[in-house]
Amino acid sequence: MSPKEFIQNTYYFLIRSTLKAWMRVLFKLDMCGLENLNLKTNFILAGNHTGFLDALVIISSVNRPVRFLVSEEILNWPFIGLLLRIFGEISVKSGNGMKAIEEATQALLNGGIVCIFPEGKLTVDGSIGKFKKGVVVLQKESHLPVIPFAIDGGFEAWGWQSSLKLRKISVKFGSPITFDAKLEDDECINQFRERVLCLKKELEEKKGTNY
Repeated sequence: MSPKEFIQNTYYFLIRSTLKAWMRVLFKLDMCGLENLNLKTNFILAGNHTGFLDALVIISSVNRPVRFLVSEEILNWPFIGLLLRIFGEISVKSGNGMKAIEEATQALLNGGIVCIFPEGKLTVDGSIGKFKKGVVVLQKESHLPVIPFAIDGGFEAWGWQSSLKLRKISVKFGSPITFDAKLEDDECINQFRERVLCLKKELEEKKGTNY
């Protein structure tokens, strides 16, 4: 491990431990399916984009440093933008998505974990929108597994055009998958979206009373 990697991992451990404690206290964060993250290989994380706390939910759940594919404007968000910069964000510029996919592929091949939100934007009503094909391209280019996840409660806690509320947030990670190289990207992404929808439904069925 290089000195830079050691420092980054130390930062990640300290920040993650603090975030995890606060997320559990303030939002009663419930993390399900963590056993699916215990892969010996690198992997891609992909799931629904519920609100401004999504990156904190993922960081609290994953015990290895995660790099996020994010749009440029997110880097200007207070605190969250700073965290993403610390961990080495992969900035997606308008009209230049393939360059970001190439950088993410290289990060994966170099031993990293990459998280992508296939909707490409925050949900405006709490529902899961249409998925873009970036995660399919990223998986087929890197040949590494994708771990699907679903977040429930993030929209209610701090979603689009709403203020911060102390509401319960849950996240569930599914089993790793790879896409069939013989299938068209559109079919792959539709199947993947259905998987995330199923995870979200499982969380909703489990959900107790929020506060």
